[in-house]
Amino acid sequence: MYNFLLGIFWYVILIDVFTLAVLVLFLINARINMTRAISAARFYQRAVEVSKMANTSSEAAAKLGMNVDAYTNYARQKSIDTPEERNERLERLEHERQEQDKRILEEEAKWRAEQERLQEEQKKAEEAELRERKGNLRGSGL
Repeated sequence: MYNFLLGIFWYVILIDVFTLAVLVLFLINARINMTRAISAARFYQRAVEVSKMANTSSEAAAKLGMNVDAYTNYARQKSIDTPEERNERLERLEHERQEQDKRILEEEAKWRAEQERLQEEQKKAEEAELRERKGNLRGSGL
């Protein structure tokens, strides 16, 4: 009976060692995955910063150590604006802002012209009323 229990004890110890080995492998794998994720996040952050500072995609790709096609593909996959896209977007926003300013100025000019026209009509109406009163006063003998 003692030998039987000793054999079971050794099997339990072997299973425990195997479980510890699996746990160590799991921890090593987790560390590798975390390192990979951290380096990917750092590269993403660096790519965003380089994309903001660079003037062209080729300049950004050179700073990141990539070729231009790989850089544009990476930027497209990660939804990063390339320098060209950023410049186009900024130009479009500036153009829209200028158009809106121009429209506002035109609307203000129309409003001022309308106000001047209304003031002129009001002034003419007052002058006509004043002439009519003078005519009525002359007609009544005063």
